[in-house]
Amino acid sequence: MATKVCLSDYDDIKEDNWSKIFTNKDIFKDVMIECMKEYINRSIYNVEFVEEYLEMIEPETEGSCAVFILKYNDKEKNIIFDSVIKIYPYFYLYDYDKETLFNEIMYEHLIENDFHIPKLLMKGIYCKTGLSWKYALYSFCNGSSIAKLYKELTLKQKINISIYVSRFLRLLNSKTFDFTSNNNNDNVDNVFIHNSWVDSLNIGNSKDYFINLITKSKIASLKRLSELESYIDFDNNQNDISIDDIKQFIECECDSIVQFLLEGEIEEEELFFFTHSDLTEDHLLISKTTLNMFDDKTSNINPPPTFLDFADIEIMPLHPSIKEILDQNQHQSA
Repeated sequence: MATKVCLSDYDDIKEDNWSKIFTNKDIFKDVMIECMKEYINRSIYNVEFVEEYLEMIEPETEGSCAVFILKYNDKEKNIIFDSVIKIYPYFYLYDYDKETLFNEIMYEHLIENDFHIPKLLMKGIYCKTGLSWKYALYSFCNGSSIAKLYKELTLKQKINISIYVSRFLRLLNSKTFDFTSNNNNDNVDNVFIHNSWVDSLNIGNSKDYFINLITKSKIASLKRLSELESYIDFDNNQNDISIDDIKQFIECECDSIVQFLLEGEIEEEELFFFTHSDLTEDHLLISKTTLNMFDDKTSNINPPPTFLDFADIEIMPLHPSIKEILDQNQHQSA
């Protein structure tokens, strides 16, 4: 039996089988060609796309979506650049909505504050099969994941990178939005409120959603800390912080927020803030040049590390207790 290499042959693909195809560039070749043709012909260069100048590279690591590096090399017209395409299966289409909208809202804000995320170059839908495949084209970012670099890091670098990541998260948390008011942005309202993710803040289960989110985050964090304990030397640190101290902090803060949510109500005019929700060791890229800067710096890093993958971005209501925690953490890190 011949091996399937045409995307239309996978219109019946299910989530359980998705990983079998999402690193195969031959299957997604037509999507990548259409995306790059659109980008080059209309968005930027207004010149003819030439397929032979396009190189498609399969990923080194797997993720939830089909991600490929696209290298375009037209030396004759001096159009040479690298980019990354992310193709979202139909059962992850909401990830596409969240990630692309987050980039449109937050990219400039993060860049202005010396933090770097891939820039959304264009987005579209491939509709030439029985399924619609949403895709997004992002700028290419150099560097290796912190997971690959971890064994090379000195203790000082680990501490300074941790401080840098915490500064990024505080900046992310500090940007608030009134998603439910008449903000003249239907996209924000539709993506983050009126959908199956949070349904509507006018119905009671929205509070249950946030309580469940916090509870699951606490469990996942404690589980991850237990895994880290086996290969991180918590007995050799400069701040006398133990693994139990960190676990206790997570439990207390999460329980405090849950308690407040149980006692209060989520109002229609509630402010919300973004939280990353999936900042793993694969979602921070650092170049060798940048890595050396963390020997003695935690800010003004140039070129800056790149934070990746905002498909699991979440919003949280900025209740007074949560704001107090964020403000306290901001003050302690100043």
